[in-house]
Amino acid sequence: MTVGTPIERIWPAPVTGALTDPQLTALYGRTDRPHLRVNFVASADGAVTLDGYSAGLSGEPDKRVFGLLRMLCDGLVVAAGTLRHEGYRAVRLSPDRRAWRREQGLAEFPTLVVVSGSLDLDPAQAAFADAPVRPIVLTHADAVPPPGLTDVADVVRCGSGRVDGTRRVDGTGRVDGTRRVDGSGPVDSTDRAHGGQRVHGGQRVHGGQRVHGGQRVDGGQRVDGTDRTDGTGPVDGTDGADPGDGTGPVDRAGRVDGAGRVDGSGRVDLVSGLAELRRRGLGQLLCEGGPHLFGALTAADLVDELCLTVAPLLAGAGPGRITAGDTSSPRHLPLRHVLAAADGVLMLRYARAAAEAPPAGAAPAA
Repeated sequence: MTVGTPIERIWPAPVTGALTDPQLTALYGRTDRPHLRVNFVASADGAVTLDGYSAGLSGEPDKRVFGLLRMLCDGLVVAAGTLRHEGYRAVRLSPDRRAWRREQGLAEFPTLVVVSGSLDLDPAQAAFADAPVRPIVLTHADAVPPPGLTDVADVVRCGSGRVDGTRRVDGTGRVDGTRRVDGSGPVDSTDRAHGGQRVHGGQRVHGGQRVHGGQRVDGGQRVDGTDRTDGTGPVDGTDGADPGDGTGPVDRAGRVDGAGRVDGSGRVDLVSGLAELRRRGLGQLLCEGGPHLFGALTAADLVDELCLTVAPLLAGAGPGRITAGDTSSPRHLPLRHVLAAADGVLMLRYARAAAEAPPAGAAPAA
């Protein structure tokens, strides 16, 4: 692609001069073992959105790296709320990036992987109906797919544990009547969802990930006013608006269905889900959120890498963080490189050492 705003490496071993796409590809790369990479953008003071969306946090350098990370992955993991609310299209790449994948012996396109507990999905949505590679939906044993979903996607059931409505499930959120991890109801007596936004203490809180607003990375066409980097639909990674019937996510702060409680009847086992993806040959995974899915993956010790773009601005109080859910044990994640764009944006890559990383989908250590 044509390089706009130059990106340089400033740590370790600073490299003078703008990095090319091949150089950036080598810096991020693929690993020789199963690997789960998470990608987010945030402001300098930690906000995940600006004026309710991530578009104001993302510029051309971030979009460029975002597109390269998609090119590198075998599977693109997103929460069902993101798919519904943002109208994802089929996962497609530019001709140049598809050619690169073929040269590496990879499938021409990555596989879309949707995490959904309620299976409130539309088989006619382009993400399914127009997919160049059959998508995978990770759900639980009690979920009932809508008519036609199994015609366009592989529905994989991971976990069947029943919950009683009073206890927590896997550290991913409450499972009682006041707070739902799958985003299918009010958060609590003070945090109620309204039209895809959460109101908390008088302020609107929007979690989410990236809305790469209005520009393309791979030469495709814009999907809508938010943008998609390679023709797959908006990329904000947020967990979308509740449709009003209690079946979908309720806020932009990232209530991810599939991370814990699912309609009071079961849960999606992310450990088993990632193990199944690995069994299918999807060893290199890229997760685009939302925050609760990131939090659940962290709690299960499945995150091997975090790519974080830091925008040079202060968003102020209000917006949420890139992760959400119940607390979990801190985990050390060493810094691997720091890239700086000429517009002041920093791109940080954190990853555990290869010797420390369990295979993605393996059970976390006791």
